[in-house]
Amino acid sequence: MVIMNKIFFSIIIPTYNQGKFLEKCIKSCLDQTYKNYEIIVIDNNSTDITFDVLKKYENKIIYKRIDNDGVISKSRNVALNISRGNWIALLDSDDYFFKNKLEEAKNTIQRNNFDVFSNSEWISDKLGNSNKIWFYGNKEKNFYLDLIKFGNSISTSSSIIKKDFLNQNLINFNEDKEIRNIADYDFFLSIAKKKGKFFFYNKPLGFHLMHQESTSFKSKNTYLITLKKLLNNHLKSRDINEKEFNFSLFNLLIIDMIGDKDIKLFKKLIELCKIFLTSPVRTTFIIFRILNKYIKSIILNLIYKKYLS
Repeated sequence: MVIMNKIFFSIIIPTYNQGKFLEKCIKSCLDQTYKNYEIIVIDNNSTDITFDVLKKYENKIIYKRIDNDGVISKSRNVALNISRGNWIALLDSDDYFFKNKLEEAKNTIQRNNFDVFSNSEWISDKLGNSNKIWFYGNKEKNFYLDLIKFGNSISTSSSIIKKDFLNQNLINFNEDKEIRNIADYDFFLSIAKKKGKFFFYNKPLGFHLMHQESTSFKSKNTYLITLKKLLNNHLKSRDINEKEFNFSLFNLLIIDMIGDKDIKLFKKLIELCKIFLTSPVRTTFIIFRILNKYIKSIILNLIYKKYLS
């Protein structure tokens, strides 16, 4: 890793008991074709093999061990405060970058004007077993309201944020325990509310691992409750109105019905019909959007599948 006068990327990796995934994560950073970066690992007092893994790379990373009290935002904020890069590359410790991630991001940054870079990712159910591409974002002018109405459409491990924009707008990760499992969503909402410009890159530049030990998997049963709490916060602060709040809850209900694998197909269809009869225009619009993203995902899978090694 070459350290130049000014570091371009700070890669921030919070971790807790993910030692068996962490080495591949760090190696994916060290193998980058673009070399002007630093790696910051914030360990929440892991009790597994995490320390042994990190000791191998002690001369190549910045390492801090803290107690974040179960709030991953605290770890990310510690890293943000000590980061020296122009751009902040977020990375979960069970995910990893492709070796050309930073180089392609750097080239895109130099050609365009934006505050957040977000690439597509391969979603994997276990290391090396790729399933499909997830792509993020949309082309709506008011991205803040779009995020409110349709939910989070960005991944932390896919995102690189301009540090100056965060500093100028006093944005960091929310450390409120009540929304800790969707603090990333709140973070991107804060950026969008301040009119941050987002650039969505269709090409996948990394892997996002889905497994039973991941934070997102553990929190899925409380996700809807937490999400309603977050949306209610935005309603109370008058950043959104009652109509936008209700649209968001309505959309959430439809997505939950479509995505809930525990509901039998017949029961699911009945519930969707009830929702459609309640508001046919809104339901049709939301389902059309879901289908549009699904079709785009199929196309991207066909295009980029051949590039997987």
